[in-house]
Amino acid sequence: MITFHEAFPYFAAEFNLDLAGSIQREPDSEPTAKELVETIALIREVQGRQGQLALFAEVDFASSAAEVIAAETGLSVHQLDPAVTGIIHKDAYLQAMERNAAILQQALEN
Repeated sequence: MITFHEAFPYFAAEFNLDLAGSIQREPDSEPTAKELVETIALIREVQGRQGQLALFAEVDFASSAAEVIAAETGLSVHQLDPAVTGIIHKDAYLQAMERNAAILQQALEN
């Protein structure tokens, strides 16, 4: 999977998913043109070896970089929630991760 940034390594490890890379290298910054080209090249390489790959953006951030990558690679953009914003209640994190698991399942089935 390719994520917006490196917010999901523990989540990926728990579900035996490989994090091939991330779109955004630093928080609160847009990837450079060079980084976009490198991410697209990485995706094409992984697609050539393994075939199945999913692209994820975050629900609270613009996904224009992810949309560019999707247009170049044929991938669909799915949105994951790192659960760092939103309404806070006792089950907020658990509910966000349950939604993420359902989104991951859907994305990886396609």
